Amino acid sequence: MSLIYCIEPEIVYEETMSEHDCLSLNIFMPTSALDSSEKLPVLVWIYGGGFKIGSITAPLYDCTELVASSIELKKPMIVVAINHRLNYFGFMSSKELALDVQNYAQSVPEDQRRWYDASVGNWGFLDQILGLEWIRDHIQTFGGDPGRVTMMGESAGGASISYLQLIPECRGLFYRAILLSGTASCSPTMRPEYESQRYFDHICQVFGIPADAPPLEKVARLRAIPEKELAEELNTSEVSLFGPTLDGVLFKKDSRLTISDPSLYDPNFDWVAVGTCADEASMYSADATVQTITKLKRRLCAPGDDEVFDQLFGVPKTDADAAKIYDHLFNNGFFKYPTLQASEAILAHPTCRLTRHHFDVQVQRMNELHPGAKAHHGADLYFIFGNKTALGMLSVEERQFVRPVQEVWIEVVTAKSPEESPLPKVSNVLPSSTSDEAIIFGADLKVGRGVVERMLAEEVEFWRRSFAYAAQQAQLGRGVDVGFNIFSLYS
Repeated sequence: MSLIYCIEPEIVYEETMSEHDCLSLNIFMPTSALDSSEKLPVLVWIYGGGFKIGSITAPLYDCTELVASSIELKKPMIVVAINHRLNYFGFMSSKELALDVQNYAQSVPEDQRRWYDASVGNWGFLDQILGLEWIRDHIQTFGGDPGRVTMMGESAGGASISYLQLIPECRGLFYRAILLSGTASCSPTMRPEYESQRYFDHICQVFGIPADAPPLEKVARLRAIPEKELAEELNTSEVSLFGPTLDGVLFKKDSRLTISDPSLYDPNFDWVAVGTCADEASMYSADATVQTITKLKRRLCAPGDDEVFDQLFGVPKTDADAAKIYDHLFNNGFFKYPTLQASEAILAHPTCRLTRHHFDVQVQRMNELHPGAKAHHGADLYFIFGNKTALGMLSVEERQFVRPVQEVWIEVVTAKSPEESPLPKVSNVLPSSTSDEAIIFGADLKVGRGVVERMLAEEVEFWRRSFAYAAQQAQLGRGVDVGFNIFSLYS
């Protein structure tokens, strides 16, 4: 067995890369793919990081062992990891930037204008789309089948793929998706003049650009700042999350509303797998206080739901109580309810099948380093990639679970059809199924089956009202004050 490890010779893992080198991709493939007449299915990896950080050169994302496993299982596939711009460079928008982009689009001759020229604040998505188009046009040269592309992403990477599913111009670029701890409504679209404006105003203030300066002058002065200085500011800043922009081009409506609409999805999708880790919020809840829950209650409750909130989540008397409630809110409202929204759309899709999964493994070393981490956000990545970096985090027993986890996702990528695969497909999300239709990556280090939806129906309805109300308020220009924007610096 041998592999081609296709990355540019001068780029190695852990090396610092400049902004100018960011639009690249890594291809991992069996050497046999070049000589075979049968084209191989392709898995495209999109990393997470809150749209703020991430890179395909991170050692954890070395996909060599994942491809090696596919060969050993006699289900060979190619993996392509796509880089894209992030933070200020990829996901910042404002009324000033919208004006700048509008002027640019108008300057392009009509016969040369591209569909995305007037897009603002979504440059990271445009990079992802460019990568997918490159795969469509060139992956055959590497032995890949452009008609059998599956996308997989975690956290913001999963949210990215969920968003790409809703863009008409992306139809035909991929036909399956694996969403790990992230969907479009986890990171709702922000309006340039409201929610997104805070990021622009913040960076202008940091670099001494007057608030009353003309709009296009602000943009010009920001462009004159070396990218290294912008990056240094970002590294010391408390800005924690970035996100997509409701720009009227890529995204025309709040993702909290569009994600559940099956008519917006590519009619040729045939399989989507979506799920979460059991304890997504465990690494973030320790600093929660009683005041935190008071603020969250104000932000998350639709009118008339204050008592429902108390009944579902409790009233904290101490900061220890608050941490538990915070964990519940973040776990279910930020991750699990958006997962249910995506699930409902796929279930209503005319051709696409749905697979749900829960990851319950509590990585021993992480729980020693961070007591209470449990099955934390991103815990599944160690088992998916199974490389030297990942194995360094796992015990001897946990390492034996790498292959069973990889086998599940390799099956999703390589199966001829969902119907021919032995993996479970979901027939119903709510009421909670008792037919064990979800894949469970169990705490006992075994792959099993269990119920699809772990939230109570009453809580699901609370989040349904909460998300609808937040979307309504955002449309009225009040999005800063509602929903889970609380987790960014400016809320």
